[in-house]
Amino acid sequence: MSRIEGNIALNICSRFDCEPESLYAYLVRNIGAQYLLRECRETQSNRSVCIDEIKEEYGDKVPLNEPWCAQFGFVLHQAAVRHLHSRVVLPRTKGALDMLNRSKRVPIRVDQFPEAGAIAYRKTKVGTGHIMAVIAVQSNGRIWTIEGNTNNRVGLRYYDTSTYANGRNGWAFIHVQDYYRNFSNYTTRLEWY
Repeated sequence: MSRIEGNIALNICSRFDCEPESLYAYLVRNIGAQYLLRECRETQSNRSVCIDEIKEEYGDKVPLNEPWCAQFGFVLHQAAVRHLHSRVVLPRTKGALDMLNRSKRVPIRVDQFPEAGAIAYRKTKVGTGHIMAVIAVQSNGRIWTIEGNTNNRVGLRYYDTSTYANGRNGWAFIHVQDYYRNFSNYTTRLEWY
């Protein structure tokens, strides 16, 4: 499924009516799609060659058997920023809720409105929550995400407006893409990645 998801992610805005994406959002989408194409999944609890690479790229002496959705979100952000030769603004944190709370103190705009390139936080019943990267927002409000540690792998998912707009569901969007809007505003050129 991951190869199919990777191809969908790469071509998502040609398949659906999406908002224009910034260069930063384009990079996040294409870097995330490479993990989908690699079929990055766990072979043991929170471990595999691919996932260990994500944790190594994240740095900070992460225990290898630890959940990794926030680490994956940070690695996508860090890789995109590296291509832009800019600075990392997303807080490096292993916990989903900690990433949300520290983002508010940076300050990074955090609200209930998704945009391509934003990092999404979702409250969960287990753990501190879940982190994912928004790669597209359709005109009907549906959002598409690439996320780590979803069903023990990197996955492509979509959520309808009714899921994330209901305040009781505990969603928030961390708008790191705001810091990179002046980088070649819009692009669809594959050679950027």
